[in-house]
Amino acid sequence: MQQISRRIGVLGLLTAALLGSATMLRAGELADPARWESTIKKFEAADAKQHTKPGQILFVGSSSIRMWKLPDSFGDLDAINRGFGGSHMADVAALFDRVVLPYKPRRIVLYAGENDIAHGNSPQQVLEAFESFVKQTRQKLGNTPIIYLTCKPSPSRWKMWPKMNQANELISEAAKAMPGVAVLHVEQIMLGENGEPDPSIFIKDRLHMNADGYVRWKNLVEPFLGLDPQQAK
Repeated sequence: MQQISRRIGVLGLLTAALLGSATMLRAGELADPARWESTIKKFEAADAKQHTKPGQILFVGSSSIRMWKLPDSFGDLDAINRGFGGSHMADVAALFDRVVLPYKPRRIVLYAGENDIAHGNSPQQVLEAFESFVKQTRQKLGNTPIIYLTCKPSPSRWKMWPKMNQANELISEAAKAMPGVAVLHVEQIMLGENGEPDPSIFIKDRLHMNADGYVRWKNLVEPFLGLDPQQAK
């Protein structure tokens, strides 16, 4: 009986170890910088060729940033777009030293978190990745203002909206204690009178915005590009 008990005990320890490893793997999967290597190298090659100057306004995040035609929205605004479609908040945080730090931006516009939720991550995990991004900004770029655009509601991901909105609320609450961080709630300008996403501002995939959608984002963001976000709260 003692031998059986020992075996059960050993099996229990092995099971716990395996479960612990599985948890670590899942946590590690939140950020996968390697899958973006070719994209980041293209950014770096473009920067070297164009002699990208520091001090611009940096727009960074997932496809809603990547697809934003900044000159159409902001004219000759001194800005650079470093969106990479499909990225998670955790990816942007993990790649901070390559997609944010080299530009030494005077202001950061960040959109990420939606894909995290769509791929099964929790609102709390989105918050933690956001906190990592802010912490790195403060450690490496001082008081650089951060303008965060909340997860957007869309027809194709409407079933996921409760979790996305929860992530938005967690970040909004946390940001109250973060000097220089402004949270702009894009859902307030994207929902129709029926409380659902306005289909007129999306392209055929019902996920990404058309030009009319970006006009709404532009009108929301523009007042913050020349202000200290902390003052504009």
